[in-house]
Amino acid sequence: MATQDEIDPVLVERFAHGNGTIFVGAGISLGARLPSWSKLMAPLRADLGSAVNPNTSYLDVAELYEVKHSRSVLVQYLKERLGDVRFQLTRTHELIVGLPVQRIYTTNFDTLLEQASQKRQINRNVIFNASQVGFSDTSTLSIVKLHGDLSDPESIVISARDFYSYFGRNPAVADLLKVELQTHTVLFLGYSFSDPNLGMILGNAANQSGSVRPLLYSLQLKPSELSVRAMNARGVKVIALDVDAGTADADSAVEDWLRRFRQSLISFERRKHSFPAGAASERERSLPAYRKHAVRRNGMLERIKTGLSSDFRVVMVKGAAGIGKTQLVAEAVADCVHPPGTYMLDDAFEQIIWIRSTVDAGPVGHSLERIFETIAAGADTSLYNLPDRELRNKKNQSRINALLQERRLLIVIEDFEDPAGVPGCPYQVAGKAAGAATQRRPAEDFREIRAWLENAGPYANPKSRIVVISRSAIVAGFVVEVCRLDEDEAQELLREQARSLLLRRHCPEFGEQSAKELLRIAGGNPQAVKWALCLCNREGGHKQLDRLASLAGEESDVVFDALVGEIMRALDAAGREVVIAMMVFPSEEWIAAELLQAALSRQVQGSGGRNATRKTMLGCVRFGMLEYDACKDAYLMHRTTREVLQRGGVTAFELDQVKTRLAAYLLRFLKNVIRNPDVPEVYWNALVRDEMSKVDPWWPTIDALVRWSGECRRAARFALLLVHYMDSRFLNSQRLACIESALQAKAPLKRRTRALLHIDALAWTFIEENRQAEARAQLEEGEKLLEKEGDEDLHALAEAWRARLDIVDRRIGEAHRHIAEAMAYARKPFCKERPWILARVEMMAGDVALMGGNAESARDHYLASAGHADLYGGEGDGYQTNPRIGLALMEILDKEKQPDKESMKSARRIFEKLVENSDVATGRLYGQYGLALIAARENASREAIRQLEQIMREIRRRSSGNVLLGLAEKSYQQILDASHGG
Repeated sequence: MATQDEIDPVLVERFAHGNGTIFVGAGISLGARLPSWSKLMAPLRADLGSAVNPNTSYLDVAELYEVKHSRSVLVQYLKERLGDVRFQLTRTHELIVGLPVQRIYTTNFDTLLEQASQKRQINRNVIFNASQVGFSDTSTLSIVKLHGDLSDPESIVISARDFYSYFGRNPAVADLLKVELQTHTVLFLGYSFSDPNLGMILGNAANQSGSVRPLLYSLQLKPSELSVRAMNARGVKVIALDVDAGTADADSAVEDWLRRFRQSLISFERRKHSFPAGAASERERSLPAYRKHAVRRNGMLERIKTGLSSDFRVVMVKGAAGIGKTQLVAEAVADCVHPPGTYMLDDAFEQIIWIRSTVDAGPVGHSLERIFETIAAGADTSLYNLPDRELRNKKNQSRINALLQERRLLIVIEDFEDPAGVPGCPYQVAGKAAGAATQRRPAEDFREIRAWLENAGPYANPKSRIVVISRSAIVAGFVVEVCRLDEDEAQELLREQARSLLLRRHCPEFGEQSAKELLRIAGGNPQAVKWALCLCNREGGHKQLDRLASLAGEESDVVFDALVGEIMRALDAAGREVVIAMMVFPSEEWIAAELLQAALSRQVQGSGGRNATRKTMLGCVRFGMLEYDACKDAYLMHRTTREVLQRGGVTAFELDQVKTRLAAYLLRFLKNVIRNPDVPEVYWNALVRDEMSKVDPWWPTIDALVRWSGECRRAARFALLLVHYMDSRFLNSQRLACIESALQAKAPLKRRTRALLHIDALAWTFIEENRQAEARAQLEEGEKLLEKEGDEDLHALAEAWRARLDIVDRRIGEAHRHIAEAMAYARKPFCKERPWILARVEMMAGDVALMGGNAESARDHYLASAGHADLYGGEGDGYQTNPRIGLALMEILDKEKQPDKESMKSARRIFEKLVENSDVATGRLYGQYGLALIAARENASREAIRQLEQIMREIRRRSSGNVLLGLAEKSYQQILDASHGG
């Protein structure tokens, strides 16, 4: 028998591998205040009177009642008792549907599991009769209601006759259960030992499994020793929780166990993807998408692999545009770390860090600082953050070189270009929002990076390797010159592409002679072969080759320009607009079809409707200008395509028109998703809500549009909608840039809005980033704009933030004075109507108390803050207040001046809940931090270190001075020191 503090590793492993199934019984719904079986049947017993006795089973009571009154009366009674809208789903139901299972079986009539899956935005099929079994598949969660659904009276199993004839009347369900019980590990939740439903399922399992006994587990509340032995005899391993059934403690205990089970699954998944076990899958996530079905250029692949296994620190992969450099490197790297057959640890790289070029970095595509930051974040190490750039780069270079010597990393730097060798380079600096790197001359960036690559000093022969992909740069190292396809490779590629395009169907005249002419024009360049084939992919298309014959022997750029020019002329006006629209989206990102369609003009969207527009977009795919992923319903534009179009005369005016349409659409989308209808005030009506998860998939596009909008009238509108979203996702650098753009935009902001952005948005972000002086400067700037009356709420915020700054600087008296002033403002009628202000003031009062050593006072302030937040619907599951409540609870002492055990349990539950809400990154990371502190107190140093390493790795990708990063680094060092000291 497993205790509540132990979770069977076999159970965890089986569920983590997708081999688990859950059965949910009536006990799970008691927490939603649904009646127990005894309470549900009590009125029926009273109605039947002497026809039944206390020993009559529930099934027999239901059958006798049906005989007396009719089936419809019985069903109506069930609907009245179980269909009440007051029965709200519990956190337990949400945890159950969030487990990694394909099917959940339930013998309950209620719809709480369906409600939970809807809230968690999980696609689901509900199966409650035999005819629906065929709808069960592996792509969605299937909720199989074994006892039917109240919406279909014929499906309901309630009487003894229904119960004992169930499998005979539902052979399809019986077969489904048979397969499930034979192939999956089953976890029973909410069933007592005496539950007839459990007995029926176990009996069916015993009859169907033969000599192979299934793995069965049952969560039981305070089971007797005899019942545990009986369950074991039936092949069921009991997980015992030491609480009485039907109590509030029981609900909490089940929820707590499910949380810990889920956390064990997450931990197992992380271990599964960590080095060395299962490392290939983790590494493949670092690779760009590449076509595993493409022509395999074995000679080039072997040459790259030879470079990787040589003594050279740098492997230089050079070649013309569209020649397939990135494809070859991705394939070679994938083969290297995940070779066919047995996985050889000695040949494997510990980690792959793939560094893509950015438009912001100018024609070079990279800056040395960004390369170091990406390597450090990927390898989970820190860098120096010194004000002097030259000294900072020198120290960081030594640190990165040492890292590459100590560990076996594979660094890939994609599209590193010599600005002098790229005539007409399409990269352009993207305005003020591009960042500090754009202020330097491209030649300086290039020389700096090349010097680092070529001059490693004492680290000239490290364990790691650096692969540089380029068209124009020359760097000392092992050079791989990617050549054109040879004749056999070109023929194979042409055949493969022709098959995928169904070329013979669209152009039956395309024969062997046409193929030879096409390959002669393309000159062995894979991208040119694809575009030329796409031009031919229509009736009479082979005649196009006659007009292109003069391109044979020309440079690849000339061939590309001509082919793309012909394709653009072959497309109709709608198709050309689709291609131009795709250019405004982030490079190398899959773009949802809905977003691409929104970027088109009304004329294109309105001509023929949605289906016609979809046909137009797929036409662009057929012409090779876009790629399409049917599973994602998304489109991608290849980088080379984008560059050729930029050379080909697509105007800034055309692109700005597309951006204007897309920005207008995204603003409407954000208003619908983000704005809280219960909060009338702008900025505060965009506080964090669950619906914000809908923004996450589109964030890269929104981020690009926000930066483009930095100099136009939409900047402030984006800022007012997104400032809280970015805070919840730990996007502080983007948040600062967005707000500053809004303040500098041409469109004038109202006085109060400007003050609000200075005081709340900018000052608070600088506080989070541990930039105290800048936070104080923003508070002063904002307070200059305030008036004595009508701005009491902003006065309260300014005083509260200043109190936080003072307590961090250990100016305790000043901190208490400022928080008292903030409280005085908050008590005024103007503020009492704004609970979001009261929530923040109480939260800062808690910070002052906690940092001042008064944990109980801090807890009370934080709870008061959460209470105010509840008045307007809360903010992202309390992503700001709940971590603070948990940290305060950890500091509360009992009468013996030891950490209070009950408070610690409550803190753990809070942190686990925060970790579960993975959409809100800020809350999740603070939750992990809290769990790490608890693990350290419990002497589980390894678990604490693992949690802290993950926190630091994730934050370092976004920031170098964040408050939480500082806390995590400090705790990490303390744990290491304690471990070494021991």
